[in-house]
Amino acid sequence: MKCDIETLDGHRKKINIEVNPEVVSSAFNKVLRSMQENVDLKGFRKGKVPLDVLKNQFQGDTSKYVIRELIDETLPAALKENSLKPAENPKIEPGTLLEGFPFKYSATFENTPPVNLKNYTGFKTKPETAAATEQEIEDNLKRIHQSLARYEDTLEEVLEGKVCGELELWSADAQEKLETAKGSKLIHEVGQGPLLAKMEEKIVGMKKGETREFSLEVPVNEDGTEKKTFFYKAQLHALKSKTLPELDDEAAKRVGNFASVSELRQKIGEEITRQKDSAQKESIRNQVIEFLLKEHEVEVPEAMKSRWVQTLVYSYATELGKSGLPQDQIEERLKEQSDNFMAAATNQAKASLILGAIGEKEKIQANEEDFRKEILRMSMEQGRNPKEVFEEIESRNLIGAVLEKVEEAKTLDWLLGKALEA
Repeated sequence: MKCDIETLDGHRKKINIEVNPEVVSSAFNKVLRSMQENVDLKGFRKGKVPLDVLKNQFQGDTSKYVIRELIDETLPAALKENSLKPAENPKIEPGTLLEGFPFKYSATFENTPPVNLKNYTGFKTKPETAAATEQEIEDNLKRIHQSLARYEDTLEEVLEGKVCGELELWSADAQEKLETAKGSKLIHEVGQGPLLAKMEEKIVGMKKGETREFSLEVPVNEDGTEKKTFFYKAQLHALKSKTLPELDDEAAKRVGNFASVSELRQKIGEEITRQKDSAQKESIRNQVIEFLLKEHEVEVPEAMKSRWVQTLVYSYATELGKSGLPQDQIEERLKEQSDNFMAAATNQAKASLILGAIGEKEKIQANEEDFRKEILRMSMEQGRNPKEVFEEIESRNLIGAVLEKVEEAKTLDWLLGKALEA
């Protein structure tokens, strides 16, 4: 195999490859024998069709499959040999294919520039001890206790006092959009929630079957300095009385087959501690990423930015869709966030390149067990069978991408360990 590299504009490369005649003949033979095993042709038993007959009968298909076989066999080796890493699927320009003759083709792509690694283990931190407080345990125990409540129809006529209302609530950022908004059903207990006090003020006094529309200023950032007016419609379907059973050992068994309230408290504490520890480690991982981005100057290929933007847009749109927003509002939100998507995508791509370079230098690789766990994680996240997830990944030729993602995660965990070292 002969290779010739052309440098185009920016980071674009064109690799010209010439495959030896012997390899071409071998590919022809491999494809024809594969066809021979599967083709049904009148006048011949299955698996017994002569190769020459197949070649003449399916000439166009044969050439297509042989070209694919040759490219799949030679391109990865050529890229590795020349230290090239495409940031996108290469555009293939095949030459003329003739059995017994050299086969020439070219692949054009935007190449991933090398990362000049600097101090990537310099970030150090000392985490706080993650432990559940008594107040947190009590609050969670109270929420679990509330989940055991029973609701029955009441003779009360107005939503007030300790009466509970079975409501349907619609919301939108413009009044005219309320008609297309998706409603959500809930039971609200006056003075107890789950609706906030300022929203409760708007629904107290409602009668069964009544509908009210109102608007509220809602914070749209974390510190509450920015607010936006949202419009609501509430309909009261029924009025209920609430009965709360005693939280005793029998109730603990109903919650999750716990032997006693004491065991339930213990498990709540353990779960809160686990969540705190997980959240703390995730926070440190983010700090490690910020440190790496500050320490390294990285050129990001446009194709890689585009791929990350598509991923972020898809994830955000999916979340908005789950919240019940109609398509026109989803598209409006996506436009509003377009600049943020590009900035986030650039940082994600930079982090990916840095982690990839660190993983390569430290020889951090994903093994078969890592891959299996990732497929299982993806299947649980998507609510699908692991076999289906694997087959889809394989059919879309994404196994390499999944392994790369796993290796980046392992590299980040390795860096987390370095950051926590005394």
